[in-house]
Amino acid sequence: MRIISAYAPQVAEEKSSFYEDLEQYVHSIEDEEVLLLGGDPNGHIGEQREGFDRWHGGYGYGTRNEEGQRILKFAAMSDLVIANTQFRKSGHFHNRGRETQIDFWMLRRRDRNILVDTKAEDRQRIKWWKLKERKDKALPALLSCLTSSTECTVGEQWNATVNAIKDSATGFLRRTSPGKTKIEKATWWWNEEVQAAIAQQKSEYKRWMRTHRVEDRDA
Repeated sequence: MRIISAYAPQVAEEKSSFYEDLEQYVHSIEDEEVLLLGGDPNGHIGEQREGFDRWHGGYGYGTRNEEGQRILKFAAMSDLVIANTQFRKSGHFHNRGRETQIDFWMLRRRDRNILVDTKAEDRQRIKWWKLKERKDKALPALLSCLTSSTECTVGEQWNATVNAIKDSATGFLRRTSPGKTKIEKATWWWNEEVQAAIAQQKSEYKRWMRTHRVEDRDA
């Protein structure tokens, strides 16, 4: 299996060279290898197939732009299907109310039957970050749950110890609630400095999404 990570540049002259080099590299890979090409080609392929039925699965978003046309031409020349378009999914992110998708996975059309539609699901997690707040109770509670036995293997004893610690920690630290819109932050690192840095990053990102200027992207 050959896995390629590819991120297209922003400058027009560099883009042409990027696609030429990428196409040459893809064509140099042996036919018997399974090829997975992932990354951000820096374009929107849109929801319509419009002449690219063999490579566009029909489940895209929005309107195709010039760079999206180039992506599809590259896919056609290399006979690669765009995996993201094979299944109906939610948008990668929202851009002023419009659903868009900027990251893609491609693979050889002959291997498209290995694709599986998946969904990442949140799960409950022990609130380990609360140990610092409750350190006076944490150590006695954890020590009290530990036991030892000479009638089991080292591996069995290890697993029993891990499970006992997790069960005890769940009792006094609790678990997160998956699916909640408000995520509880680990208070030891979610301080004013971190919040200010994230707020600034969001502001700069929104400005770049409005202007699409290189200087705003690199800010």
